Amino acid sequence: MPVGLAVTAAPVEERKVVTVVFCDLVGSTALSGVLDPEALRTVILRYFDLVRARLEEFGGTVEKFIGDAVMAVFGVPVTHEDDARRALAAALAMLDAVRELNESELHLTFGIRLGVRIGVNTGPAVTSTDVSTRQALVSGETVNIAARLEQHAAEGEVLIGAETRKAAGAAARTEHVGPLRFKGKAAPVTAFRLLGITEDDPGVSRRFDVPFVGRTRELAALQRALRDVVRGHGTPNVLILYGEAGIGKTRLVHEWRKTVSTDCAQGSGRCRPYGEHGSLTPLADALRQLLRQFPDVHAEAGQALAVLAGGLLEDGTPNPSVDDTCAAVGELLASLARSRPIVLVVDDCQWAGDLLLGTLGTLAEQLASYAVLFVCVARPDVFDRSPGRGPARFRARLLALLGLTPREAGAVAGALVGTGAHRGWGGGSAAEGARSRPRTGVPAHVLEAAGGNPLHLEHLLAALSEYGPGYRADDASDLPTTLQALIGARIGALGRAERATLDLAAVVGREFTVDDVLALAERDRENAPGGALYDSAASGGSDMSHTRTRVRAALARLRRHRLVGGADGGGRAAPVFRFSSGLIHEVTYKSMAKRARAERHEHVASLLAERLPNTAVRGEGRTAEASAAVARHLESAYRYRTELGIADSRTDELRRAAACRLVESGATALARSDLAWAGSLLLRALDLVHEGEFEWINAARRLAEARPTTGHTDEGRALLQAVLTSAAGSDRPAQTDGGTGAETSEPAGVGGGGGTAEGGASPRTVEAAHERIAPAVVSPASVGGTAVEAAERTMVVSERACDGLGRARACIRWAQEWQPQGRHTAADALPTRGLAHVQRSGAEPERALAPGAVGVYLRRRPAPVPDAVSRVRSLLAQHGERLPAVRLALSCPPTVLPALQQRREDACARMVQARRLADGAGYAEGALVLPLFGPSTSPTGSPLAPGSLARRGATDLDGLSLVWAVTWGRSGPDPLLHRTPKGR
Repeated sequence: MPVGLAVTAAPVEERKVVTVVFCDLVGSTALSGVLDPEALRTVILRYFDLVRARLEEFGGTVEKFIGDAVMAVFGVPVTHEDDARRALAAALAMLDAVRELNESELHLTFGIRLGVRIGVNTGPAVTSTDVSTRQALVSGETVNIAARLEQHAAEGEVLIGAETRKAAGAAARTEHVGPLRFKGKAAPVTAFRLLGITEDDPGVSRRFDVPFVGRTRELAALQRALRDVVRGHGTPNVLILYGEAGIGKTRLVHEWRKTVSTDCAQGSGRCRPYGEHGSLTPLADALRQLLRQFPDVHAEAGQALAVLAGGLLEDGTPNPSVDDTCAAVGELLASLARSRPIVLVVDDCQWAGDLLLGTLGTLAEQLASYAVLFVCVARPDVFDRSPGRGPARFRARLLALLGLTPREAGAVAGALVGTGAHRGWGGGSAAEGARSRPRTGVPAHVLEAAGGNPLHLEHLLAALSEYGPGYRADDASDLPTTLQALIGARIGALGRAERATLDLAAVVGREFTVDDVLALAERDRENAPGGALYDSAASGGSDMSHTRTRVRAALARLRRHRLVGGADGGGRAAPVFRFSSGLIHEVTYKSMAKRARAERHEHVASLLAERLPNTAVRGEGRTAEASAAVARHLESAYRYRTELGIADSRTDELRRAAACRLVESGATALARSDLAWAGSLLLRALDLVHEGEFEWINAARRLAEARPTTGHTDEGRALLQAVLTSAAGSDRPAQTDGGTGAETSEPAGVGGGGGTAEGGASPRTVEAAHERIAPAVVSPASVGGTAVEAAERTMVVSERACDGLGRARACIRWAQEWQPQGRHTAADALPTRGLAHVQRSGAEPERALAPGAVGVYLRRRPAPVPDAVSRVRSLLAQHGERLPAVRLALSCPPTVLPALQQRREDACARMVQARRLADGAGYAEGALVLPLFGPSTSPTGSPLAPGSLARRGATDLDGLSLVWAVTWGRSGPDPLLHRTPKGR
């Protein structure tokens, strides 16, 4: 690590990608029979010292010595994006060091030679950052495989795992050694023999062969900077191009340099984060490239070259002194600039030492009046240095490089994979895949996850090609190792306050506020409280204003690092922040230990529950989104505790509380006619609870009502029957007079629901009433009575509980049963009465059923058609403006009424409109019910043939009965709709 970089800290325990190295002596037992014990000890300690030195030279941390073996880890305590490459370079350096030790000391002194074998593996592990213990720094399968690779290696050989090879990239020269069988591993392990490491050339490691896309503004800025320097406008002669890792800085400069290659002389050098190099090596590399373009330079700057030849140009050092070196370089560049403009590029300046940056600043001042442009390429980290040590010490233009636009990213992706390649990516049906893929043939979720970063996109596409259509770029466990290391290095380089802020925000979600982070920090046990976000010495341990200031300062630095940015607050008063990409959010989140995640999710759920309105009436003041957010955090807390083997009462409380919240939000989604979301929420609830539990019955009943509406008729029927069976033996309290009963305990988890409904009836009693009313229409015997009797019992319970939804359902069921019996007056009054109840409950399906029942009644009753049309239009105007389910329910009868007046063209037009409504809303009954109205609206007035009905998606009329039962209240299709209506 270059001198001067800030020392950072991370949580005590975290999950990250590391590279583990095992190195062991071969034949050490034989040595003990040859050497005196003291001599043997001397040899072993000398070997340990050499190995440790090589490992630490490349940034590794020695965890422990096990007998004659050494175990080291790269990525602890600090993660580097190139940890795998560092580990391989260290492995080869260890082999060289042992060979040198043999030849220079051991063979001459003791007549022996040491042999070693090495295994290297890369992968996820749980890590501790307390390096002072030198024990238990990492644990996991990654460690075990590294040890097994070492055991299978031959003397003088380095075996590496497949992930290490991928992480090292093109720099690693390897050969395949075939799959290896390890004890305890069912599947064979792919391994490679390391042959060598090549120089880290961006032209090799990056895809410069891919067409260059976009960056018009940035190219123009570079060109303008060079033009101004050449014309001598007195503008800064230093340009700092900065952006996150992989954003395309090096490629941009590469492409720009090609456009100006004939106009100026150029030289470039790169800073490296490890290895033994002179402090000014990048400057020396750039000067050597420049000198090759000036064969006659010795005649003009011979004295300067003489000074540099013994220091800078020889080994990158400032010999004989820094001042003499700066003066000589300045004289040389001034001499060269008299012939033609000079461009000097120094890449990866975030790894530059203070001496190099200081030298560049001095040269820029000396050459202010010459046609010399210094281009410094860096990541935002370079600005974290103090003003006297970083690039702020000299005048410079700043050019920020942001992500590619979606269109540009799509073009790059198309070039990477080839047009039409990987057509099956993304999973799902062919139609779904076509909708999710841009013209490039790349799934949209991959482009979105990359966030406009070309390197991220390249790695995601490589993983997509390897793992196939099941791969998703929204879970860090599936991310390519190289990408996890790249992003993990950015996160790991943060200071304590920034890291704590980012971790807490990641639990909240992709978007968060300052208040979210503060509230979570107060409750965070690991940070006790808030850790780096609290400074007890400065704030007395309780000054929240001081902590708020620290959080805001941390967020400002995170924005500068392009890890977070501003977001649309959606009307919220407090500023909303957002992770700059889904990948950064996921890697940050997955880097936390699961125990910390579980605790923090529980805290967030509690905070969100406190912000929800405290209302007693179901649906009032609560939104499905807010309740679902609470459920998501409760569910995550429960699942992480389960994965960790924490099977206590609190874990069970979290499980049931999450299920209650999911049912609540699913019910609200149903009330909004968002069938897909409701089904997803309710299925998640069922996955959490056991059949027969109150929460299971609650979720299954609602899902049973939703599934037929989306075309899953058999599943809905089976669920309804299962609800009745489970309810008979469930833990619901025995009912008393009128169906009310004593309240029983509800889950004690955060926001888990429970309580007694207004009027004294328990939630379970109300739920039992709802359970009976839908199945009663399909199978009256299953609930011990007819649908009318079930409606009567539901009305009694709902009246006592002030349950508007139950009262509305009871009224609608009564009306739907009385309509076929010709009781038109009562059938008209009941839906109108139910509509008054359902408007207060806000349930869109019932709000659609009530006027829909009126519409069907108007279709049947012996009344003038114009009156019926007028009534339907009035209902539409009153209730259908913003509710698609209401418009659909009232669209079917109007398709028949015009036909009764022999206005078949009008009727057909209305049928087309109704079908579009049904298709847009995703209602399966649109495909089942609308064809039944078709005979009345067809030009001939003849019934639809069975084949035609099948083509509209209704091949199973028996399945229609359940849809009809749940949505229209009948146990089968209306026979009136199968015959051609005659005008009355």
